Amino acid sequence: MSATLTPAVPAATDAWDYLVDRWQRSVLTLDVLRERGNLYLEHSEQGKPPVLVFDHEVIADGRTLEDPTTTAPRSTRRSTRPGAA
Repeated sequence: MSATLTPAVPAATDAWDYLVDRWQRSVLTLDVLRERGNLYLEHSEQGKPPVLVFDHEVIADGRTLEDPTTTAPRSTRRSTRPGAA
């Protein structure tokens, strides 16, 4: 005889399977949140350096247009990295 907690009624079995799946997904979600929090703290301890750093050239600065823009992005940039789109 197996020592499982699975009920004998099919509808109850489906409900039990759902609850187990839901519990497992909750544990996985909390683990991902924990890892993300650890990465955030590590990033904060490093002084919050930029995540994406690449060479670029300014094509047009929105502050110097006839009708200046005040919202981001204030300028249009093009990557100077070889092979970049």
